[in-house]
Amino acid sequence: MIIATDKKTYDLYANLYSKLKSRMFIVPTGIDFSFYKEKSHSNVPTDFQSKMFLLYAGRLSRPKRIADMFATFEVALTINTDLQFIMVGDGPLFNKLISLVNRKHLN
Repeated sequence: MIIATDKKTYDLYANLYSKLKSRMFIVPTGIDFSFYKEKSHSNVPTDFQSKMFLLYAGRLSRPKRIADMFATFEVALTINTDLQFIMVGDGPLFNKLISLVNRKHLN
């Protein structure tokens, strides 16, 4: 059985696995994506409008490999100096990550 969340994904799998088409179903996620459509930037500070952001929101723990994100961010900064990394969350690595940010002057 193959479950797709939308028609586009269903069609993709139907083409790849045509023999299984009778066992394929669409089960929508139930998320109203119209809420996430682009909105006016009039309430965003002008110095943020031209920047790109890398956002992490979640638990700050070793299995999440947050330190790898910092290493990737450092490489990305060499390509685009307007990039901002925003980290939102808490967990056992919070203090270590704050120290890393300060030590590497990423704040």
